[in-house]
Order: sequence, then structure tokens, then C-alpha cells
Amino acid sequence: DLASQWWRDRLELLRSEVGIDSFKFDAGESNWLPSSIILDPKYPESSWPAAFSTAYVSAVAQFGNMIEVRTGRKSQHLPIFVRMLDKFSSWGYENGLRSMVTTLLQFGMVGYPYVLPDMIGGNGYGNIPSRELYIRWLQVNAFMPAVQISFVPWQYDQEVINHALKMTKLHA
Repeated sequence: DLASQWWRDRLELLRSEVGIDSFKFDAGESNWLPSSIILDPKYPESSWPAAFSTAYVSAVAQFGNMIEVRTGRKSQHLPIFVRMLDKFSSWGYENGLRSMVTTLLQFGMVGYPYVLPDMIGGNGYGNIPSRELYIRWLQVNAFMPAVQISFVPWQYDQEVINHALKMTKLHA
């Protein structure tokens, strides 16, 4: 708890000095921990290493309801955004655009109401999404709890810019 408080105090200082509204907390998954981890004795060994993820999300949730996390375990009660894992810049059900709605439904079924979909257009590892894929991604995100843009609409043309504005207004 002391280490967690020290870390939160440093982030709070940064937020107040710089004027940051919120934070994006990636990681927190137990696979980032060393294999020889020993957690606080208050956590029964039968809950290791998953208890780390729960403690991590509980600690960062203290920064308010606009934060984003990428992990969650027994944290459905917290009013924060839980992000889908990276999506491919592709059309398919295999982690592409067609998997967005089913992923959102899965999060909802296990109790996470504030789901942050991956960036419009997907992660773009290796390629920029096609114009059509980008437009369809805008349309899907307009009906989700939050919108995250990495690829900007002016990478395409004026028609895409106009459509992005329309979808943003629809989302708001």
C-alpha cells in the first residue's frame, strides 16, 4: 500500500502541475509480473497472481471516472473505462472490425458498462486502414461508450472528415 500511495502521489503531482485531465493505464496484467512474485500476505496465495490486477485497477481508479485501464478482475463496480485489447486493422471476426460488437457484448455480459473500444481503424500495425474500413469503424464506434482516435480523418479526404464530424456529433 505504501508503494501504491507513493506512485499515486507522484501522478497526482504531475496532474496538478501540468493540468492533465486523466490518465491511460496500460498493463496491470499479471503476465507482466516476475515469475517469482510474492504478494502481500493479505492476499491468499490461491488468488495470486490475479489479485495483483484487482489491486492495480483499484489503485488507479482513485484518479476518477475518466481513466482507462486495460485489465480488470473483480473491478466491475468501479466507474472507469476498461479498454478492449488491440484490434487488427482488418475486417474479420478474428480480432478485426467484425469482432467489435461481440467483444463489447462480452464485456457487458461480465459487468463492464464503460468499455473503450480500440482506436478507430484498429491498431494499424504495419498498415493504415483502408478508407472504407476507417469509415465503417467510425460508424461502429459512434454507438459505443467512448471513441478513441489514432488515425485522423484528414489522412483520407474531405468526405471522410465530414463523415467523422457527423459520427462524432451522433456519438455526443
